[in-house]
Amino acid sequence: MPERRHSLTPLESELRIPHVPPPATKRRRFEGFRRRERRPPTTTRGAVARGLLRLGIAVGIASGVALLIDHFTGRNTQFGFYVTGAAVLAIAFFTSASDMGTRFDDSRGEREHRVSWSFAYMLAGAVVVAIGVVIDLV
Repeated sequence: MPERRHSLTPLESELRIPHVPPPATKRRRFEGFRRRERRPPTTTRGAVARGLLRLGIAVGIASGVALLIDHFTGRNTQFGFYVTGAAVLAIAFFTSASDMGTRFDDSRGEREHRVSWSFAYMLAGAVVVAIGVVIDLV
């Protein structure tokens, strides 16, 4: 007769699995280049400087696109500035006026951020159109 067992077999949930660290993964090419999140400016001067930088970048890119439009269409230089300025204004308007999800999903900070960006792009579009007007007058 086989010998009786004095302890019960543990249930599966009672078994302890030793902790095994996950295998090391290869580092991706652009993993080290992640930008850290920028903190909002704490002074008025910092906010104005960041806004002017954003405006300058937007106007610079829009001016480059305007010059490309002029080059490939063969029309006057101001034509590209008018088209690009109108496109930037339209994008800014539709971004600020559109419903980016429901109004209950957006926090106050998200709404402020969306309005801030749309205002910056409206200003950039107006500056690009103004550059076209100045070119047209000269």
